[in-house]
Amino acid sequence: MELWLQSVHSDGSDCFVQPYNPKLGQTITIWLRVWKKNPLKKVQLRIAPEGEQLLIPMQPNREQGLFVWYSVQTRLTIKQLRYRFQLCTPEQIYWYNAAGVLGYHPPDDQDFSIIADWQAPSWISSRIFYQIFPDTFCRGNIQLQPQAWEYEYLGRKPHLHEWDEKPGEYKESRSMDFFGGDLKGMVSKIPDLLELGINALYLNPVFQAPSNHRYDIQDYFKIDPKLNTNQKFSQCITQWHN
Repeated sequence: MELWLQSVHSDGSDCFVQPYNPKLGQTITIWLRVWKKNPLKKVQLRIAPEGEQLLIPMQPNREQGLFVWYSVQTRLTIKQLRYRFQLCTPEQIYWYNAAGVLGYHPPDDQDFSIIADWQAPSWISSRIFYQIFPDTFCRGNIQLQPQAWEYEYLGRKPHLHEWDEKPGEYKESRSMDFFGGDLKGMVSKIPDLLELGINALYLNPVFQAPSNHRYDIQDYFKIDPKLNTNQKFSQCITQWHN
């Protein structure tokens, strides 16, 4: 991918959308940032407020370091506004949405989104989150970890690594390599997280699943046995809240 395409960026933060958390009927400004040395002839915001595509020209309105910022204003007339950007060069039309820069017209499901009248929980601004990928966070109970004979998934059997080993390549392991992180390990690290100033946790999936990332959940009502049990998870929640 060309360097200027790698520089294309926008998101839903207050750096790229103003006002942040807008009201229905308000006029909003949306920005796109891109490297100044680009071949762009035209940049447009693509929305579909009534189900029909609408392209609104964007204008470069400021330069900052190596970048130029394009902006456009539009009125928020629907509860949820989905949008993406059209990038036109003399040779090709690109589209940019939450999936990145694309050389084809994408479906709407990965567009950026602005929700009118949305209000964040009052406590969220005082929280510092730490995201935990359970399997590689901390090993607490080696006896919980999967053995090769227990099951097979996508043609692979689970393999338990030593903690300092390198993870396998996806084409070889298919996300079936485990390092043994579990609930006991998570709890043991709470003092360290508190020392860092962490006061909220974001957990990657913890429900029963065959892979190490657990996005392929098989039972939403059961904590993965490789992590521990529902009862232990309930106890962890109590400890974390205290």
